[in-house]
Amino acid sequence: MSHPPSPPFIGSPWAPFGLRDDPFFQQPLDPATDAAHPVTLFVGRTHELHTVANQILGASSSRALIEGGAGVGKTSFVNRLKVDLQRHGALLHRHPVRVHGGMTAHQFLAEVLKVLLQMRASVLASEASGAIRKVTRRMKDDVPVDDEGIFWRRIGRLIQGEDSIAGGVSIMGSGAERERIRIPAEVAHLSLFSELEDAVRYLSKRGARKVVIHVNNLENLSGDDSKQAAALMRELRDAFLVDHCHWLFVGTTGIARQVFGASPQIRDIVPITIALAPLEPSDVQALLDVRYRHLQMGLRLIPPVTASDGARLYARYRGELRGFLRLLSQSVQRRSIGEPGVALPAETVVAEMAEVYYASVLVHRVGPVVASHLKAVYAGKPWTAVFRGTDLAAAAHITPASASELIKRLLRDGVVEIAERKGRSVYHRLAGGDYAVALNLV
Repeated sequence: MSHPPSPPFIGSPWAPFGLRDDPFFQQPLDPATDAAHPVTLFVGRTHELHTVANQILGASSSRALIEGGAGVGKTSFVNRLKVDLQRHGALLHRHPVRVHGGMTAHQFLAEVLKVLLQMRASVLASEASGAIRKVTRRMKDDVPVDDEGIFWRRIGRLIQGEDSIAGGVSIMGSGAERERIRIPAEVAHLSLFSELEDAVRYLSKRGARKVVIHVNNLENLSGDDSKQAAALMRELRDAFLVDHCHWLFVGTTGIARQVFGASPQIRDIVPITIALAPLEPSDVQALLDVRYRHLQMGLRLIPPVTASDGARLYARYRGELRGFLRLLSQSVQRRSIGEPGVALPAETVVAEMAEVYYASVLVHRVGPVVASHLKAVYAGKPWTAVFRGTDLAAAAHITPASASELIKRLLRDGVVEIAERKGRSVYHRLAGGDYAVALNLV
């Protein structure tokens, strides 16, 4: 007697593996203690962490630049660094200051002061939760503590405006709903440098703490005219030298040269540039093991992709961790519909995802004809293979001139990159692991 086929599996694709969630998540690790993806899952880069942390903890002020390729793990690195620094008493903030093209010095310092306001709110909340009661006393410079409250009230008004309510004032919109009149921010009319100095001074005097400012998206400046970016950095130079203030600048590979290197006056004050290299395959194997253990529920655990197979697949991505994890997540979720709880070997991951998804993405990006030319030049070769224009011309049966134009287009679209130069010969390779999967390369 024949039985009808089993219906497709519906439910969490991770539960049959003994996991409570996706171990291949691509979100940055979170410094919050109750985070779903905590920084305790961080693996590798110990030397780089110690280098930056020691500079900050050993100086009265400092500047460090963290750069790396897309998806290499910069945000997770900085979030782990923040936790280490916080354990040593540093004051930090959760969300980075984000820069944008055409940003002025006024706008940048206003964003920094918003962060410092958030830091003060966190400090006050922490003190209140610990039932700390401080007696009014006088600072070394003979300024009463009461003046600190006046100062922060003024900063709130300057940066965020305030509401006038029936003869009274409510900072940032809190208070009763009576005849509310909005008083706009005044930031455009001030330099804000002295305000930054005073804000850092007040914060650092609470336990002689170090104030750490995290600035992200520096690549947005490099897209502007280099002279404009250099001028902005020069204008902000004194702000970067404020005592007790430590700056963490984060951006894509090349930011050290494109933004800070354009101005000799600013280049000399950033002594440390940490270029995050791709994780080693052994680190990726450890990363997957740690994630599996963290998300394991109960005693039974089946690795959806073994850590060793995952490390082999990661090599195709040359450090683009985000894309690699996305590949694993998609492949397991798709396969689990018909075969829940069945581990996937590396070869199956590539074969299945090339057919159902990645090949179509490549065709959509470059067109079916160009995709077939790439497939021809890589026929029977591994994903590590490199090729010249003459190789492409021969494999695709096109003229050398057409092959040269095609390579220029593929370089411009980010599908291939220059691997090496030997004399007059230029060798190219696929620019990312997604393209190697798309062509189902061995």
